[in-house]
This record gives sequence, structure tokens and C-alpha cells, in this order.
Amino acid sequence: MISKTIAGLIQNLEDNQRIIHECFAVIPEEYLWATPAPNINSIGVQVVHICGNLSQYILSGVAGKADVRDRPSEFKVKSWSKQKVLDHMDEIVYQSIIILGQISAEKAAKNITVQCFHKPVIHAAIASISHFAQHVGQIIVITKMHTGENLGLYKHLQLNG
Repeated sequence: MISKTIAGLIQNLEDNQRIIHECFAVIPEEYLWATPAPNINSIGVQVVHICGNLSQYILSGVAGKADVRDRPSEFKVKSWSKQKVLDHMDEIVYQSIIILGQISAEKAAKNITVQCFHKPVIHAAIASISHFAQHVGQIIVITKMHTGENLGLYKHLQLNG
């Protein structure tokens, strides 16, 4: 049962990684750090932020590596190129997938502390990947605002309806 849950989490993470790549493919470099409104983070900041969260929850919380996250600095990055942001995300996602794939049923039930939260490993993984997906939704909306186009993110699938 846990292996199916982990496989679903990995698939969700990979799907959202693909969507970010597709959004980056259609936005000009100058839109990466543009904020659509004063209280909305840019696409670039959102990707840097979700990488920080994924690193803290999966690399540190689940795998036990040192927690080196500096959350406030995630919101100050404004000069990376699109390629640097994508490379950073791809590396964090790659490392996270390896760690997720190694979670056993016993490890999934083990309690850990991440930020101020005490929860089983599987709950921490779900929380982080859900957080990732929530920001991907925002990235999609901002990308559509900048391009004015339907992104066709699921055109490769045969969907009903």
C-alpha cells in the first residue's frame, strides 16, 4: 500500500515539474521576476520557494540531511536566469524522487519534525508535494496572465469530456 502512495507522490511531483517546464517555455525571461500584483510572488520566486520547501521537508526532514533552508531569502531572489531556476528545481526534484523511492512502510510511519510540525514521514511528504502543487497552480495562472493563451498542459493525454 505504501509503495503505491509513494509512486503517486512521485508521479505528482514529476507532473508538476513538467508543467513548470512548459510554463517556462512560453514566458519571456523578463516575466520570470515580474509580479502581477503587489501581494503575489513572481513565477521565479514561487519556484525558488517550492524548492526550499521540498528541500526542507524531503531532503532534510525525510532523509535527515542538514536543514540549510533560508526561507526569507527565497523571496529575495530576482536575478537568476530561467535556466538556472529550472536547473535548481530539477536537481531538488531529482534528489527528492530518489529519497521518496527509498521510503519503506516502517520509515513512512516514523515521526519527524519539520519546521514546527511533528508528523509521520508520509504526512510530511504529502504536505510538501501538495504545497508544490498549490504553487504550480499559481504559476499556471500567472503564465496565462502573461501569455493570454491556453497552455494546453494536458494535450498529450486522451481525456474524456
